[in-house]
Amino acid sequence: MSATAAAPEEADPALGDQPDYQLDKLDGRDLENERRRLAAALGRTFAEPVKVLLRRRLTAVLAEQESRKDGPATEPTAGMDSG
Repeated sequence: MSATAAAPEEADPALGDQPDYQLDKLDGRDLENERRRLAAALGRTFAEPVKVLLRRRLTAVLAEQESRKDGPATEPTAGMDSG
């Protein structure tokens, strides 16, 4: 019975449950800073379970950025009287 490494998609139980990011609370600049921070961290040497978490978080940040691009555009003058 040999120990097998966890698949990259599985979280390492030793890391515990990580709280979900509240990315919707970050403004655009903070979201971009978080993306850069995570991308830089992935270039460093970490154990594979840590890299899995970093990749998941980076994927979530990228998805949030995309959702904001595709979100409904609001008109700044909506509801304002032009006369």
